[in-house]
Amino acid sequence: MIAEPKEKQHSASSALIWTYAGVTVKIVCQLGIGIAIARMLGPEPYGLVATSTIIMSLCSLLADGGISASLIHHQDASDQEIAGAFWAQLSLSCVVAIIIVWLAPVFVGWLNAPDARIIVQVTAIAFPLYAVASISTALLRRKLNMKIIQISMICSYLFGYGAVGIILATKGYGVWSLVLSQLAQAGVNVIILLFAVRPPLKSPAWPKRMLGYGGWVVLNNITAWSHGNMMNIALARVFGVVALGQFNRLGLITKDTVPLIGGPIQQVLFPVLSRTAGDNTRHQQVIRSTFQLIGLLFFPAMLIMFLFPHEIVAGVFGAKFLDDAEMLSPLALAAIGSIFSSTMSSIFFGSGKPKIQWFVQLSTLPLTAIALWYFSQDTIIILCWGFSLSIWMRAVVNLITAIFSKVITATDLFLGFGPAIFPAVAAALCAWFGFSNTNLGSAELQLLLALALAIIGWLIGIGLLWSSTIPSSIRIKISSLAKRYSLQFSRLTKRSE
Repeated sequence: MIAEPKEKQHSASSALIWTYAGVTVKIVCQLGIGIAIARMLGPEPYGLVATSTIIMSLCSLLADGGISASLIHHQDASDQEIAGAFWAQLSLSCVVAIIIVWLAPVFVGWLNAPDARIIVQVTAIAFPLYAVASISTALLRRKLNMKIIQISMICSYLFGYGAVGIILATKGYGVWSLVLSQLAQAGVNVIILLFAVRPPLKSPAWPKRMLGYGGWVVLNNITAWSHGNMMNIALARVFGVVALGQFNRLGLITKDTVPLIGGPIQQVLFPVLSRTAGDNTRHQQVIRSTFQLIGLLFFPAMLIMFLFPHEIVAGVFGAKFLDDAEMLSPLALAAIGSIFSSTMSSIFFGSGKPKIQWFVQLSTLPLTAIALWYFSQDTIIILCWGFSLSIWMRAVVNLITAIFSKVITATDLFLGFGPAIFPAVAAALCAWFGFSNTNLGSAELQLLLALALAIIGWLIGIGLLWSSTIPSSIRIKISSLAKRYSLQFSRLTKRSE
């Protein structure tokens, strides 16, 4: 039986608080530990691990089978169905791990990275661990019990990368410090989750309905993987492993920010929308609140990275990595489009429309491939701008499809993302003032000053936006304008239908 009583449910606000508390701690740990390891290892080990990640991320989607997402969506699953889902996913993961070990030379040969073969084969050991952890995590997520998930995530990361990774990196183990860190993290995560919640194992029943829903999840995930990894594949095949390492090192502060900031919202959004299915009012409130949170938390950071790439790279990685700085602006722009598309994916799934989301992913896949192929004929910087363009093409198609399928409305967008513009601009102006102060003599200190001022500007922007210091007439005027233009946009879309 499941260790936690079935009747115990957690609120969405509590789940979001715990998730963001965990993510805040992880961001601090990841920036500190990840940057320390990156400075010791350089770009090539990250390139080899990134090559392995391309393969492992795709295989993990196949090994998951969409079962964990299906467990969250089907709130009424019996113990027999859960047991069947557990054994099905564990068996599938073991089969996929064996196939990876067998076909690793073929995979790495195609990616033009033969040195990554043994890394791929060793990393495959973690697949059964991921299978066990995903079932326990799904059982916790559908009750919105994010406290245990976040504790497990932080403790396993600190042990895996904070202890194992740093020790091995200082002793000169190179790329193996990253590989063994990943395995150590997976092992500790499984132990903590199983201690907290044990899936039922006896009398398993064939999880037919879960596999049906999970099939659409797998199709969506595979097409999403194709979108997300085409850039990695293009870099590895055209520019080599070192260029891939440069791209993924910058990902520590751009594309990895998407799951770190948007991930907590999406983790809570999916089960909450599954719970509120049929209640249109609550559904709409959840979606607008999600857009507001994403805008307020994400837009300021990406705007600052877009405007001040050289200052941020010098402060984070050091002056010797300034050649990579021009890649940061397009990657920051791409991150905004990426977090919107990933959020829309959770909204489609939570609204019970995974088929529509798969259509969006599949229809935009050729556009992504063509854009990356065309821009890969030039420099890495130009390819990064092509990558940003491909991300935004998918975001626009997601937006249009969501409005026409009545998953969201234009009003949701205006009232959701609109309030985030003012705090983002205020944060960017304060950051500019900090970066313009060149008397500190250190890029690191200059970055810290700019970030501190940006946070102050962001808080002031939020306060001015909603406090009584702004006359109520102006706030009412802004609100009425937003509603009027969104209503006109809604009428235009209805005429097009």
